[in-house]
Amino acid sequence: MGQVLAAGMIALGAFARATGIVAIDSLVAALGDVLPAHRRKLIDTNAACIARGAEHVDGIDAAALAWPPS
Repeated sequence: MGQVLAAGMIALGAFARATGIVAIDSLVAALGDVLPAHRRKLIDTNAACIARGAEHVDGIDAAALAWPPS
């Protein structure tokens, strides 16, 4: 996505989608609550990064996500 600092949000989206531990919509909705005031201007960017990570996992066969790998 062109920003090294976005990697954490992309990974978060991928992890959430792969595990189902939390809905992507819930993560995006929480951004305004968890980001400090000086970072709230980045809510849309962070939401896009979370979505990108989730989309990446959507294209992967579920067996490839199994742990431990077979």
